[in-house]
Amino acid sequence: MQGIRILYEDGDFIAAYKPSGMKSVPLKRERGGTLLEELALLYPEIMAPYGKNEWEGGIIHRLDNPTRGVVLAARTKEAYDELILLQKLDQISKYYKADVEEERNSSAIGFPEAPEAMRNGLVIRSMFRSYGEGRKAVRPVVDPSRRPDSTAIYQSEVISYSKGRAVVMITKGFRHQIRCHLSWLGHPIKGDLLYGGKDAEEFGLEAFSVTFPWKGKVKSITA
Repeated sequence: MQGIRILYEDGDFIAAYKPSGMKSVPLKRERGGTLLEELALLYPEIMAPYGKNEWEGGIIHRLDNPTRGVVLAARTKEAYDELILLQKLDQISKYYKADVEEERNSSAIGFPEAPEAMRNGLVIRSMFRSYGEGRKAVRPVVDPSRRPDSTAIYQSEVISYSKGRAVVMITKGFRHQIRCHLSWLGHPIKGDLLYGGKDAEEFGLEAFSVTFPWKGKVKSITA
């Protein structure tokens, strides 16, 4: 299935590894070649319209097209509702490995002043706004008056950082969140040309692990 790997399955959900370059879900009027549709060849039940966007099926969280790694998909409406609730309560922790430009570069435009230097234990917090041609990118917002319509604060925690490799954890996620936050710190992801990274053979962001409470135990799925 186009490089997809099944990491875990039971009667409630599937954890699959999405390769770089593949969309997680189709757009509303688009079909073909997404993680959801490829998985549905083996698990047709995940195509059921579980959430508010019926074309996204049972996918719980999405990854950007170039980002590779672990994605959860529910197989039943009950599991979907429970996982979405856990996500809203910030109880699904998603861990990413990010290969970043080691030399700090603060020349990217459209960013507020960087909050701090990259270090272990740093928590980066912001709201977001669309940015640039075609609104393809986002930028962090720290002044609430710039986003009076939003109360959502998104945070990325740098679990560890050494020699161009960061491990970052998020719970609630926004489009391009980690990519934007690391670029804001002056360390864009390698291969991420949209956020100031240099060209690379492989896009340097991988969602390698997901951890959450499930049926009285802690479920941890790692690629």
